[in-house]
Amino acid sequence: GEAAPEVNPDEAEKEVPEGWENLIANGNMAGDDVSNFFSKEAPAPDPYASTITPGAGKDNSRGIIIKSAEGGSQDWDSQFFIRASKAIPAGTKLHMEFDYKASVDAKVGTQGHGEPGAYVNNDGVGDVNFTTEWQHLEKDFTASGDIQTIAFNMNILRDEAEYYIDNIVFWAEKAPEIEWADVIVNGTMEENDAFNFKSKIYPDGNASDAAFTAGAGKDGSQGIVIESPAKASQAWDTQFWITLPIALEQGTKFKLEFDYKADAAVNADAQYHAAPGDYIGNWVSVGFTTEWQHFEKQAIAPAANGNGNKFQSIAFNLSFDNATNLYFD
Repeated sequence: GEAAPEVNPDEAEKEVPEGWENLIANGNMAGDDVSNFFSKEAPAPDPYASTITPGAGKDNSRGIIIKSAEGGSQDWDSQFFIRASKAIPAGTKLHMEFDYKASVDAKVGTQGHGEPGAYVNNDGVGDVNFTTEWQHLEKDFTASGDIQTIAFNMNILRDEAEYYIDNIVFWAEKAPEIEWADVIVNGTMEENDAFNFKSKIYPDGNASDAAFTAGAGKDGSQGIVIESPAKASQAWDTQFWITLPIALEQGTKFKLEFDYKADAAVNADAQYHAAPGDYIGNWVSVGFTTEWQHFEKQAIAPAANGNGNKFQSIAFNLSFDNATNLYFD
């Protein structure tokens, strides 16, 4: 039979510039480490570690092949994932490069994920136009959500095809040291000042100052209890807000911390609001348990809502199928 084509050496890794950090290992495919590369090929439903194939890379070096199959109903039935070695907070400046080609012409969409397969948003590196000739992509972009993975949707044609990837670069700009300023009063909840804490308990539809309860906080200190009755209609029938004294401009970095628990295990959605009740958008889901936990997360302020009102409070939707008490400190 025919002799296998000679495999040429892999390119050297690109040097990381000062002020940036490398998010992946073995981007040039010279070794066997695939800890940052995952594939999903139909009919397999879940991502798995990619395989580096001799001769599949640029200039007949080593690379990764992702195959799409005939049929399927979604662009993401076949995917490739570049998973960073650490979580990437929203607002992080990123740099990505790679060489790519395919057995056919295809426009591949990209997404931001947490772990591979855990969709966050459509803000990856945009569309990647594969052709049968090797091309080089180089792009600077900013993470618009908390992500860890860039996903490539490779079932766009609903047909058999092969996609080739090599010489991947994935860098993040190092975050500068931030001197945080606390903008709320009575965060310890040892006093009775509720200027920054509001609640709405069904059937009352209005937000008012939250009440403090002795012994309701962590380690028996004073805290806030939200006595949530069974859900009447919506998750926001009962709500708790942490409000800010000022509206934050879009892109402002903020950090939120608090201790929390509930009398039952429930998941509560946290949202961006302007004034309490003036919805802007969804933020994260918070999993309450019957044991005290500590929440700590950095994020960036979103754009104003359709009414032009800027972000000024975090809302927690606390209405569930069954009545329960939720505790904040």
